[in-house]
Amino acid sequence: MYLDYLRVRNTDSPDRLRLKADLAKRISEDPEFAKWYNARLTGSGKGFGDTYGDVAMALVDGENIPGRREPSLAESVIATRELQADYREIREILLTKPNVRSIIKVGSTTWGENYDVRIDHNDPSDLDLEVLVDDIDPDAFSEFPGCREALEAFLPYFLRGEAQYLSYGYVKDGRPISMHFMPTQTFMANCRRDYRGITSDVLITEFRNKPKSKPPVYSERFDGAGNMFPFHGQPILVTGGQLTQVPVMMVSPEGRIVMGLVFAKYFSYPGVDGDTEFFNSHVNRFKHNLAQRLNLEGGGDFAEMTSRKNRMPYYILDQLRAEQAQINSELYLNEFEG
Repeated sequence: MYLDYLRVRNTDSPDRLRLKADLAKRISEDPEFAKWYNARLTGSGKGFGDTYGDVAMALVDGENIPGRREPSLAESVIATRELQADYREIREILLTKPNVRSIIKVGSTTWGENYDVRIDHNDPSDLDLEVLVDDIDPDAFSEFPGCREALEAFLPYFLRGEAQYLSYGYVKDGRPISMHFMPTQTFMANCRRDYRGITSDVLITEFRNKPKSKPPVYSERFDGAGNMFPFHGQPILVTGGQLTQVPVMMVSPEGRIVMGLVFAKYFSYPGVDGDTEFFNSHVNRFKHNLAQRLNLEGGGDFAEMTSRKNRMPYYILDQLRAEQAQINSELYLNEFEG
């Protein structure tokens, strides 16, 4: 497989991204192969660089993935190794906190593992986490720089119902770390809502302790047919930070349901630590509800709805389609038996 990949690297071969994805998956799941590949990366560069990894990182794999610069397989593997080390350190701290229910790795940290994460120190991939917490305790996270102050600023807005979660970030050794502190009651309310009959966007409010310099545009919002409906955030400066409404789920002008920012994070099978059953059971409930809504609309594809779908490894999209088919089978049997 690796030799086949080398033959098509930096070409327009339709097999290139599939082979790259297969290698990334194997590196993630096969310890012996991962050991071999990492040993290769640290081996001699044969006069072209200190190591083979230095050489391979500089070589272009191809630019067939739309959007941001596509990293080489070698760059993604090295970046993933660094991200995982940072994550283990943060996870060990978070799992000692009694109010932390689950830790979810979101974004390319999960779906791009060994495949589409960058090590470029001018533009490294972020480490993105969502932390489900049973209560807001500013004193619980003092190990993270500025986190206590961010939670203290967020708490009064949360208690008044003016904000539902906190977006907090800091920089660790040049890498941006982003943590969303999502109260479990907010998470459960999002998952338990009946989306089959909604006719307008469902929004919640984010509190960000460090305001963005310009209004955010959440561009990759798709319906079940893959049509895009961007959402333009309208931030409001408040004492201690910024409030912005973000979409949990959306509805297009034609009345079709559109994947919102909140649930898009859960649609690429993110890594979960802590209470995995709590997280998975609630997301599964949402997916059953969404499948029913798409059926009421006359059809729609889970895999067409997820953001970054053009950058994701093919097997994640295949898994989404298989899961939707299984859910629809269950719904059919339940209706037939009922």
